[in-house]
Amino acid sequence: MKKSHLNMALIGSVFAALLSNTANAGVVDVDQSAFGSSSHLIEFNELSGGLFGSSVGIENPVFNPSDYGGSAGDTIVSFSGLFQGQSISTNPAVDCPGMTSVMDEACVVGTPTGTLAFSSTDPEAKILTDGSVDGEILTPINTYYGPLAILFSEDQYGVGLDAGVFNIIGSVEMTAFSRDGTNLGSLMNETDSSGEYEFMGLASDNGMASIAGIFIDLNKEDASGYAMDNLRFMSAPSSAIPEPSMFAMLGLGLTLLGLRRRKVK
Repeated sequence: MKKSHLNMALIGSVFAALLSNTANAGVVDVDQSAFGSSSHLIEFNELSGGLFGSSVGIENPVFNPSDYGGSAGDTIVSFSGLFQGQSISTNPAVDCPGMTSVMDEACVVGTPTGTLAFSSTDPEAKILTDGSVDGEILTPINTYYGPLAILFSEDQYGVGLDAGVFNIIGSVEMTAFSRDGTNLGSLMNETDSSGEYEFMGLASDNGMASIAGIFIDLNKEDASGYAMDNLRFMSAPSSAIPEPSMFAMLGLGLTLLGLRRRKVK
């Protein structure tokens, strides 16, 4: 094979690998330190249309950039209970065995379909106060029991939040979805937080912004239910996150290309 043909074949292989890596995007767990100064924060006390002019009591809140200190054109963040394609089970004893009737609203069936969007049916989300933390929190409309869905107007690289309080390890699951409804991966709470909130974070594993939405729900029986606070999100990786795998692949591909070029004279 001529050297030029060999080089083109190798370049094609490298880019095919990169495209495959992009198409098979997923997420990895990250801690709060991954969210640097360029990330945004919603504390759920920024709105004023609720009780006594506060955020408390607002259902399905929508945060524009000006609400959380962003710039014009930044991401709009909306909250509800379900994505299109999901629904509350009509037979929770079969679909979610082991959950008591008080948690029936947390028994969700189906997966997001089409372009990621909220379902037009209940349940929903609302802002309340919680004695476990200072200030406002977001809870399922059925107060602590049920699903929460977060939709970003622009794809995000990483999303993190504080969730609690947990009585059981693995009782709450946080899942990231792409714009077309693909499940990118999930994580569950790792501790019994004993009255405190635990940070849960996910970031793209390929260096690209691919998270369009987040879904949170009870994964098993937990008497305390859950709520969330301090939503962090970023559209690009911060310096605190290691070099994504796609760049490592590119480096390897170029190294191999150099080696083959030295062999073919």
